[in-house]
Amino acid sequence: SRGVAAWEDVRQKLQDAGFTEGGSPDLVEVWVLEAMLEQVKTAVWDHTQNRIRLLLQLPNMIRMRLDEYTRVMSATYTMMAFGEALTARPAILRGTVWSTSRDYFSHFHRSKLATLQTSMESDFWQPYPAASSLQRQLASIQEIRAYLPSEKGGVPARAAASFPEHVETRGRAGEVLNPFRNYEATFFAGDISWLEPVDGKPAAGEEESTEGGEEAQVLTGATLKAARLIGEYLNLMALLKPVAHDAALGLMQLFSYYLFTVAHLFSPSDTPGKPVPGREAGAASSLQALAHGAPPKLAALLLRLEEKFASGGAGASGEGSAASEERGAILSLANCQVDLLSAASFYGVGERCVAVESLSFLAHVVRAIRPSLVALAPPKTRPEIEFFYAQTVDVVPLLREAMYRRFPLVTLSLPPIIAAIQLVKWDAKELALRQSAYVDQAMARFAEFEAALDQMESFLPPQLRPLLVRATLLHLFEGIVEGLSRVRRVGPNAPLIMSNDLQTLKEQLEKYPGLKP
Repeated sequence: SRGVAAWEDVRQKLQDAGFTEGGSPDLVEVWVLEAMLEQVKTAVWDHTQNRIRLLLQLPNMIRMRLDEYTRVMSATYTMMAFGEALTARPAILRGTVWSTSRDYFSHFHRSKLATLQTSMESDFWQPYPAASSLQRQLASIQEIRAYLPSEKGGVPARAAASFPEHVETRGRAGEVLNPFRNYEATFFAGDISWLEPVDGKPAAGEEESTEGGEEAQVLTGATLKAARLIGEYLNLMALLKPVAHDAALGLMQLFSYYLFTVAHLFSPSDTPGKPVPGREAGAASSLQALAHGAPPKLAALLLRLEEKFASGGAGASGEGSAASEERGAILSLANCQVDLLSAASFYGVGERCVAVESLSFLAHVVRAIRPSLVALAPPKTRPEIEFFYAQTVDVVPLLREAMYRRFPLVTLSLPPIIAAIQLVKWDAKELALRQSAYVDQAMARFAEFEAALDQMESFLPPQLRPLLVRATLLHLFEGIVEGLSRVRRVGPNAPLIMSNDLQTLKEQLEKYPGLKP
């Protein structure tokens, strides 16, 4: 209607200027005609942009499915390129497209963080049945399967919608080209084959090739949900190029949130039965306790995560900028399905181990999709991706070791043993007939620890038991050394008493399977 009205206005002006059909216009009349037609073309294009802008600003746009939203944005980019080629003017619609794309991603990112938070809150941190290998575990996750490197090398290709910057308006013969001629079959006839991954499903015989390799890792329901969400971020990057940068940052923040929650929630306090002090208490958090004495790389990561999530900071390079405004809520012990403070549940040691191992599996997932992440991200995101892998993903093994070293704080209490060492008469002139009382106390605590591990055998992966036993033994003997260092009065027989106590402790510990020598 706007175009018809503009054309009627041009026709009336031509008649007023003396131009009639069938006449022979001079050059001035032709110039006037071209100028007036250009006004019609511009008026129609501006009106079209305004109508598209109103469509994009509808509240329900951010709630559309990704495939639906991608169709709309691809058609909008094609229309903008066509209008710019037709009028030789930049489309004012681009600002609206950019802001609405950011709004769509913000809603997407916020909903995914909330989904992960809910999954971690409701998880009982019991391990899922493991596949035969890590490769089979990764291939079984449908959302990331299309983004795993193939055996032939390289990154699997993935079809995506087009977001053209330029389109041809006329063919070789001068005819007008319709940029939406092929869209009718693709978009409006229900054909979504262009959204399907290429080589997404393992080919025949590929399943067998995944046998061997690295051992299967521990994962839980929350871990599987996080891995699937990572695949959704990669899918967003592949299909919606305008937000690929923000989606890459969101993916990195999603992993950082999982890491932060595991470290914050499952790192034990210094005293069994007491909650880990958090920001509410205004004391040093569990992350700060982990960072104490940790390698510099791990300490820097924990401090960065503390500032990003607990303190509400804007985030550091590699994990922030556009995605930092949506941080995710901090989980507390009250929201956890596992009792981490009760001696009856042995302070949730088994569940703590499963949580740490699940983080290791998620780190394997992020490493596996790295080639696809780099390929899909725009060039400006590459430095942040490199920082993320070097300073976050590669630090997970250090965090795992640090947390296992803290688990004995709840598996074996040292203060009673250290106090018993102080009661020994180290200046006695005669040797005792049996070992000192602190040896009996240490063995009694270790026997309780072994009994708790036996009770957790039904869900605690067998490869984790040696790690816990080793960490607990180191913790025990560090406590004994600390107690002996506090002895003030000794006699000539003190070295013999110490030697006899330690030899007896060693012999009794070696009665347990796997502890000799």
